[in-house]
Amino acid sequence: MLGIRRKKQNRFKRQRPKKIRHWLSGGLKLAAGGTGVALLSIIFIFCHDVITQCDAFRTKTVAVTGNYRLNREEVYERAGILPGSNILAVNTVAARKRLLAEPWIAEAQIRREIPDGIHVVIREHRPLAVIDLGRRFLLDDSGTIFKELAPREADNLPVVEGLRYADIELRPSAAAAGLPAPLLNRQPETDQSPASPFAAVVDVLRLGTPADSILPNRQLSRIVVDSETGITLETRKGPKTVKLGFQDYARKYTALRRLLAYLEQHRPDGWRELETVDLNNLDRIVVAPVYDNGKASATGHEGRKISNNVPAEDASSPSPA
Repeated sequence: MLGIRRKKQNRFKRQRPKKIRHWLSGGLKLAAGGTGVALLSIIFIFCHDVITQCDAFRTKTVAVTGNYRLNREEVYERAGILPGSNILAVNTVAARKRLLAEPWIAEAQIRREIPDGIHVVIREHRPLAVIDLGRRFLLDDSGTIFKELAPREADNLPVVEGLRYADIELRPSAAAAGLPAPLLNRQPETDQSPASPFAAVVDVLRLGTPADSILPNRQLSRIVVDSETGITLETRKGPKTVKLGFQDYARKYTALRRLLAYLEQHRPDGWRELETVDLNNLDRIVVAPVYDNGKASATGHEGRKISNNVPAEDASSPSPA
């Protein structure tokens, strides 16, 4: 007996409408989500434009502190801050980067002061000397060579001669910019660990920074560095030449102060000024005075110890009792 053959049903045809409805539903949800995001973006953009163009936040005061070489207008120009601009529209990060691109500016901060103020705080490089390496650069009070010397920037600064590029370590960023920016992360000098020539120059310049220094930097005309004789100072006022030699610069400045104070009270007849003071050996200071007749005479004396084994008197004057 032959059975009745049932017709096979195609289950894929039954599932196809369900898949189509699922895809349509997902597409509509995605479109709705995208539309919502677009609307929110438009709203945010509109609100941003309203706020950043609102007169209530228009710049009325721009305060600048820390500048001594650049004037206020130059700082505004470097930062790209336009008068009357909306303080919320100012990109403080980009403005700070523009300020730091100015060689004279070492550090910069910009902050908004709601509702209508901007405060720019900068720290400028304070040049101490001109470094002559074949090309001339400015050295600041932190021991950084920050820019090449331009006309009328020396301001009677002392000129350091005798250094080589090999005497100065380069930071990678400075090397890329072509500037010899030194690294001064070093241990304090001792008799067993002499300072590098460049670090020695910075030590001497820092001793001349205080206003009451016995040899203020403003009185120095040249600082000569020699691998054999150390550091020699040429001055505009006082002893014309001061030979410091190597190391112990703080003690040598103290010894020079005591020496000059003593000679001021016990100046031999006929002395006009000091031509040379040699402080290489603190146990035997050598001076070369200039007399009224214009002649110079070098004298040396292993003088009486004043303190810390530092002598401070000249051989040509009688020792006090």
